[in-house]
Amino acid sequence: MNESSIWFEADPELDLTEEGERFLAVLRERAQDGRWTCDAEDTYASFAVFENRTELMVTLDMWDPSTEPERHILTVGAFFTGSQLVGGEFHDQLYTLERTPQTAIQLSGSPEFLAERAARWFTAMLALPRTRKDRAGGTPGD
Repeated sequence: MNESSIWFEADPELDLTEEGERFLAVLRERAQDGRWTCDAEDTYASFAVFENRTELMVTLDMWDPSTEPERHILTVGAFFTGSQLVGGEFHDQLYTLERTPQTAIQLSGSPEFLAERAARWFTAMLALPRTRKDRAGGTPGD
């Protein structure tokens, strides 16, 4: 991993609210301390439309280490609204939020509380099995 990389890097032009800055600061700290099984480059922060409003979105791209080269298998992420965190899996092509039972998260609280919970949630997502079944029911590459 490149030590100079920033977890959940955001465009410097991104106009974050004070709550967004607090949320990202804690989330980045937890990611750095979390010894996650991914690189900082697999995470990012941006603004996206959620429930007809533009909100801060944080995402994590997950890869299948059993393939050469590693194959992207899943993107999980969450929207931070200032007092709420809503997340799950993002559809591969449409990039819409899909709240499956295995990946759904929805909490309310302070930016710091939500960042702590988001970090725990990303840790849990990284612990999911890293191979994924395709639409026909088999494992990719079968």
